Amino acid sequence: MIHNCGVEHMDGLLAFAQRWSRFGGGDAEDIMVEFGLTEEAYFSRVLEVLKSSDLDAVTRETIEHVARRRLLACGSADGRTAS
Repeated sequence: MIHNCGVEHMDGLLAFAQRWSRFGGGDAEDIMVEFGLTEEAYFSRVLEVLKSSDLDAVTRETIEHVARRRLLACGSADGRTAS
């Protein structure tokens, strides 16, 4: 669950994810500078925000794929395959 995450912040998470999805999701350093989050925390939040986003299905699936792949690379269980 996302705590203390306003609408503008959630929009920013998705905008960054969408912009960088074709390049593997963005650099961990850029994520830290932009959001003050580790890449694991960032991609976990992106997956949560995607659940209520109004993005088209293809864009949503692309971002989800990138986020899960990055979480797997971090060793996070959140990178598991969606059911």
